[in-house]
Amino acid sequence: MTRTRTKTILLITLFTLLASASMFGCLSESYVIPDSELARVAKLPVEKRGKTVRVVQRWASDAEPSEEATSRRQDYDSNASFDVGTHVSFRLSHHHHSHWNQSWRPVHVHRSVNPIGAPRTATAPPPRGASQPATVNPTSSSGGSSLNVDGDQALVALVVLAAGAMTVGLVATEGMRYDGWMQLDRDQPIHLMRDDGSEEVVYLSELGPQHIGLGDAVITENEGGTYRVQRAPLWREGAAWRMEVGGMQVPTPDGEFPTSLGVSMGLGYFPLQQLGFLLTSSFAWGEQAGGDFLGIQYGLEADFIPLQLWRLHAGIYGIGGMGFYEAEGGQLPTESFHEPVLEVGGIGEFDLTTRLAFQGKVGVRFQQHDSEFLPAMWLITGGLSVY
Repeated sequence: MTRTRTKTILLITLFTLLASASMFGCLSESYVIPDSELARVAKLPVEKRGKTVRVVQRWASDAEPSEEATSRRQDYDSNASFDVGTHVSFRLSHHHHSHWNQSWRPVHVHRSVNPIGAPRTATAPPPRGASQPATVNPTSSSGGSSLNVDGDQALVALVVLAAGAMTVGLVATEGMRYDGWMQLDRDQPIHLMRDDGSEEVVYLSELGPQHIGLGDAVITENEGGTYRVQRAPLWREGAAWRMEVGGMQVPTPDGEFPTSLGVSMGLGYFPLQQLGFLLTSSFAWGEQAGGDFLGIQYGLEADFIPLQLWRLHAGIYGIGGMGFYEAEGGQLPTESFHEPVLEVGGIGEFDLTTRLAFQGKVGVRFQQHDSEFLPAMWLITGGLSVY
C-alpha cells in the first residue's frame, strides 16, 4: 500500500507540473499603466509627465491596440539622469508607494496542488537481527519482498525533468516580465481599451482626469518613445513557484545517513510581502553499500522573510509533512517506512528582477520512526523563486 500511495504522490506531482506548464505565455511589446499611476501622471505639468511612469509588461495573448496612433514623437535625451530614489526608498520596510495603490498589480496565477493526505502506516515486521540498528527498522515491507527502487527513481527523474522545464519556462516569461518605470515621450500615444472592445487614443500631453478609469491604459514600444529606466524591487505577493537543488542527508537501513543529490520544489501563495505558504516536495536518491535508496518528503511550508539589505533578503522557514524512504540491493536490507517529518531552517534570497530571485536554504530535518525521531539530518540547497 505504501508504494502505491508513493506512486500516486509522484503521478499527481507530475500531472500538476505538466498542467501548470501549459499556462505559459509569451511576453508582449505593450505595457499597461495602472489607473492610480495614470491619475498621478495626469496631475503633473506636461513637461514632467513622461519622466518616470510605472508600467507592467503585458502578455502576447492580451488584446493588442487595434487603432494605430499618429506619431507626434519628440526627441528626448536617453542619457538623461532620472530621479527614482523616491520610488525605491521604501525597500527596507513594506513595498508601498505614497502616490499609488499596489492593489492594481496583476498576478499570474498558477494552478495549485491539492494537499495529499497522510497515508496509513503498515504494521512493522520484526528486526532482521541484533546487528541491525533499531533506528531504521522496517515498517512497510516484508522479508524478501521487492520494492523496485530503480523504478521509483525513474519516476522521480520524470518529475524532476518536468519541474525543471516548468522553472525554465517561468523564468523566461514571468521572471523576465518588466515591472518598473519607463521614460515616455511627452506625446506618447496611450490606448484606452474598454471592456466592450472599443478603444480611444489619447496623447500623454493631453491626458486629463476625464480619461481615468475608461479602460486599460496601454502603450506600445513601436509608438512614440519608450525607455526603460529601472525595474521595481522584488515583489512576492501572489502566486509563487520555487525549485532548488543541493545536498540532503537520507537515512538508510544500515544505520547510515549518506548525503545525496536532492531536488525540492514548491507551489504556493504569498498573502503578504514577507509571509508565504507553499505545498512542497523534495526527492533525494543515491547508492549506499551497493544498493539503491530513495527519500521523498512532502508537506506544507511556511516562509517568513522580514529582513532586507539592498537586494539581499533573509528569514526563516518551516515544513511539516510526511517522509517516505525505501532501499534495496547490495548489502542494504529491503526496507521502507513512511512517517511524519519536520524541517526548519534559514532562507535567503537575492532579487534578480521584480518577480525573480536566487534563493538558498540551510535546514535540518527531523524524521520520526517507530515513535522516535532519528538523528537530525542536514540539507543545503539553492535555486530560483518566481513570483
